[in-house]
Amino acid sequence: MRCPNCNLPLKDGQHYCENCKFDLRNTKWVIIKKVFPPDDAIIESLLRSFDIPVQLVQESIGALYGLSVGSLGEVKVIVPESMAEEALTLLQAEIEDQ
Repeated sequence: MRCPNCNLPLKDGQHYCENCKFDLRNTKWVIIKKVFPPDDAIIESLLRSFDIPVQLVQESIGALYGLSVGSLGEVKVIVPESMAEEALTLLQAEIEDQ
């Protein structure tokens, strides 16, 4: 993962950039896509392979019971706002390659 502010690499699990003092926990995260399993894991893997911080948000009841249909199975893919355009471009390129 890399810092959305200065683009330097962050260590796994690190949310604070030692270089520019940017804190991922204080940045605005935006939804770039709503998907259903297993697409969520594929998208997460793709974005992480390009060092884009990503979080998957699912309804707690859906995650608890492993529901993957309807609104309870929907997963929101979120990234820092400053990296949303790059993430969407990567996803679009992946779709066009298929």
